[in-house]
Amino acid sequence: MSQKDVGIQAGLDPHVASPRINQYKRGTHEPKLETAERLAQALGIPAAFLYTNDDLLAKLLLRWGSLTKQQKRDLVKLIEAAPEKYSGWLHALCLRTT
Repeated sequence: MSQKDVGIQAGLDPHVASPRINQYKRGTHEPKLETAERLAQALGIPAAFLYTNDDLLAKLLLRWGSLTKQQKRDLVKLIEAAPEKYSGWLHALCLRTT
């Protein structure tokens, strides 16, 4: 899917869709939250994925939507059982998503 297609699918004007997506990609401009959510939906990814710089967290976010509710609960329990120095940031993330 081209940048223009993604932008159009996210509701951007067809005349500015490609340059606007390019600006977001390069970091020249940052989309408003509503726009980021529509872009994420167009791409089939969670909006949080667009904001993380952590590769491991990105992998978790991409996988999160395909997990069952029970698998999510089990993962949260696993994280909660880990020593605090390893689980602090993941614990906070999981509390916000349940």
